[in-house]
Amino acid sequence: MKYEIAKYNPIYYDREGCYNHDEWTNICDVGKSYESKVFTIYEYLDIELRYINTIIDIMKFVGSKFLTIQYFELDKKHAEKLILNSRFSYYDLPLLHYVQTFNKNKHITMKMIAPIIKLCMRDYLYVILVDRKHRLKIDFGYELYLRLECCIDKKVLDHIVKYNGLYLNPRVAY
Repeated sequence: MKYEIAKYNPIYYDREGCYNHDEWTNICDVGKSYESKVFTIYEYLDIELRYINTIIDIMKFVGSKFLTIQYFELDKKHAEKLILNSRFSYYDLPLLHYVQTFNKNKHITMKMIAPIIKLCMRDYLYVILVDRKHRLKIDFGYELYLRLECCIDKKVLDHIVKYNGLYLNPRVAY
């Protein structure tokens, strides 16, 4: 089954599938105002952690010990430059080490999933992660939509996602 996980509350989608709520979509939005409130790095980090925990919970549920990099897009020199010059360098610099470790078919354990997801969510990396044995495929789209292919029943997945404070995208036909 194909799913999409997002931080966006389904109540704000209209009948045509447009999201009608003034809300941030990326780390670059930190410092901007949404709904008369300034979006902070701490709010961003909270959502980032929710995605990481959701992915780990999904891996645990299906019995996956690791994900394999099936595909990735990364200009290592450019990513290093961006990280070194990031206005969030305090949070980004610890990820610098991981930029050099990427290659196709590399196994990513649950322990290593957090830095990979952070790099993806912060737009330093695009990656498709798979576990063929457990029929699991994960990748991030724009605006923090997490695309997921898995064999988990929709109700069970919805519970995992909601437990972590995220939502299944209602616009995706399951």
